[in-house]
Parts: sequence; structure tokens; C-alpha cells
Amino acid sequence: MHLVFSTGHSAPIGEQLVRSDLLDGALDLARLLHRLLPDDREVTALLALVLLIDARRESRVSTRFSTGCASSWNDWSRVT
Repeated sequence: MHLVFSTGHSAPIGEQLVRSDLLDGALDLARLLHRLLPDDREVTALLALVLLIDARRESRVSTRFSTGCASSWNDWSRVT
């Protein structure tokens, strides 16, 4: 599960930085594990961690210039 999620989060090869198909598969697997083992704290923590990291999926990739590259700190406006 960790390998699939990590590879989807930062794809080592290919044109896409984020592989949504792998991330979705890893999320499905984590949810399945939680349904099968609802009282296991480690499984619950795994699901929580994966959901927390995945919550930033869209913000990790720069869409400002339609490059599909990783966002840098300079891309973020800190002035409100």
C-alpha cells in the first residue's frame, strides 16, 4: 500500500508528477483495510495519514502556468 501511494504521490517516471490512478487505488486499499480491521489503531492511523497527505493532491501541482510541474513556494501568494 505504501509503495503504491508513494509512487502515485511522486511518480518517478513519466510526464505526470502525480498519478491519480495509483493514489486512488492506495486510498481504496487503505479504506478496505480499515473496514476489515476497524479496531486496529495502526490501520486507522494509516488511513488518516493517507487522507491527510492526499488532501493536498491538487495544490502540489502548479496549474497557474499549466505546466503540471511541482508547485514551489514562490508560486504561492502570501499577500491577502
